[in-house]
Amino acid sequence: MKIYIEDLVNQSTIYTIHIDGVGSIKHHNFIPSSSIKIDKGDPKFKEVEIDDNLINGYIEVQQKKFEAEEESDHLYNEITEEIVKALSPSSVNNIENQIDKVSTGTSRLDDILMGGLPFGSNVLVYGPPFMGKEVLVNRFVADGLFKGVPVIYVTTEKTPEEIREEMKYINTGFEEFEKLGLVKFVDSYSRSMGNNSNDLNVIYIEKPTDFDGIQKAINDTSKELLENHEFYRTVFRSVSTPLAYLESDKMFKLMNPIVRRRKLDKSVSMYTIEKGMHAQQQVMLMESLMDGMIEFKVENLNTFLSVKGIGDVKSRAWTRYTVNKSELNIGSYARN
Repeated sequence: MKIYIEDLVNQSTIYTIHIDGVGSIKHHNFIPSSSIKIDKGDPKFKEVEIDDNLINGYIEVQQKKFEAEEESDHLYNEITEEIVKALSPSSVNNIENQIDKVSTGTSRLDDILMGGLPFGSNVLVYGPPFMGKEVLVNRFVADGLFKGVPVIYVTTEKTPEEIREEMKYINTGFEEFEKLGLVKFVDSYSRSMGNNSNDLNVIYIEKPTDFDGIQKAINDTSKELLENHEFYRTVFRSVSTPLAYLESDKMFKLMNPIVRRRKLDKSVSMYTIEKGMHAQQQVMLMESLMDGMIEFKVENLNTFLSVKGIGDVKSRAWTRYTVNKSELNIGSYARN
């Protein structure tokens, strides 16, 4: 059988093998079909005679490998769907209904909160950059997804692709939950940065200060989710971006209906805000809209968090914690 070697890097070992009427082998990966037209007169294509049995055997093995990977992906998707059904509101959510609280996805924090966050809570997550706010909200999202609870993820500072990368450290099946319709993004960041991606699970807003557009997108999405689900969760990451551009009174008027609607829907919602980026008056304004706050701080190279508001809790003391890309490890706390 004649094959054609396409040299890609000046006679180096990096090359693609093209087989007439079959396809291509590149870096030892079989590609079932090839769109490359072999120009036998082109000097970059080298004609080589290879034993038919070797080529056919290799193609057969690679094809089986390709089909096995497809079957594996299919089975994984079916397993994910079954898990979601098994953990739907009829089972796990009933436990949360009994205590009228929602888990944060961080068990030690749930303990401090005496079971979790009350339904309808709007919670400010306030702290310095890279100190665990993002991990906290992403674990909150993952916890809901494992229970079949959808999420509206509003982003003003990252693209959905970047959020997906973060979620891989916490929930490797995050994109599978997206395929099941359990993750909906409202993205006001991508377009403002010139990113023209189009994703079925994303509503794109032109800029982070278009609160009318953001509010409409959240309301339309929540209405859609409530047709098939009893609850949904909301993450707004981050309110710091619009707050940096808008006057405080205007920010209050724009955020107020978003917060109120989530409470009416009994959605538990988290809103991140950067410490050190805003005047104290602006932070207090955002606090006034919320049911409470989880605050992070750094002191003598140690990291601490504290709970303010959010009903009855076991402790409001500053509690030491450590963080990595997948979890918060919260230490012992002092009881009130």
